[in-house]
Amino acid sequence: MPKGCCINEFDMCVLFGNILDNALNACGRMQSDECRFINIQAKTVKKCFLLEVKNSMDKAEKYTDGFTHKGDSQEHGIGLLNVGDVVNRYNGAVHKETGKGIFVISILMPFPDTAHDTKTAV
Repeated sequence: MPKGCCINEFDMCVLFGNILDNALNACGRMQSDECRFINIQAKTVKKCFLLEVKNSMDKAEKYTDGFTHKGDSQEHGIGLLNVGDVVNRYNGAVHKETGKGIFVISILMPFPDTAHDTKTAV
């Protein structure tokens, strides 16, 4: 963890665990002849912790607000809701986007002395 970052280990596991689980599932749903990848970046940006995960996905898969339209809607989306809860607890921000067979989720969480400043951190 970067110096000055006070995100506890459990919350960090919630972030990484849910996001990586979603990335692995998206790669697993792709056709076998497509290139699969997961790219993870975690770093400090202007006194904030930035986590960005990019992964390949099926180009035909439909997303709305970062959620897929899969048949298992009963349990679907719980992981991203947990991610959102953690990010909100630290006054952070989440951005999700899809396009050209790629899904990207970016999480920005300020260190304690900058908790009010996530919009100007990048």
